[in-house]
Amino acid sequence: MVQHPLVAPTASRLMDGFRQAMRGYVGSVNVLTVEGESGRTGCVATSVSSFSMTPPCLIFSLAHGSSTARALRVGRPLGVNLLAPMQQATAACFAGATGVKGEHRFEEDGWVQAGNGAWVLSTALCGMACTVDE
Repeated sequence: MVQHPLVAPTASRLMDGFRQAMRGYVGSVNVLTVEGESGRTGCVATSVSSFSMTPPCLIFSLAHGSSTARALRVGRPLGVNLLAPMQQATAACFAGATGVKGEHRFEEDGWVQAGNGAWVLSTALCGMACTVDE
């Protein structure tokens, strides 16, 4: 959920937005984004699932050696972007199929930094600004 950086969502709005986002997660392709010591990075993840509604929580799996997994830290912002079918080029880029890596994956238009610092794609079906919990 992309929120205006100056508007903090209420608990009710947060849960409603999370519920709405989870309705679009059937067989989806997501781009996870995180900013680590080496800059922004991200990957494609098809393993994203709703773990809990209260509090809103996602769970996913990553390859241990990926740049995204290495950049994840508790408390760090994480972008979870549900891609539309016409965003195959974005999926290919973040899957490594194009040879583009790290910061260069964000050269396409539409990346915005959410209020918590997470990088979300404004053209995604849903962009959720999350925080790594564990």
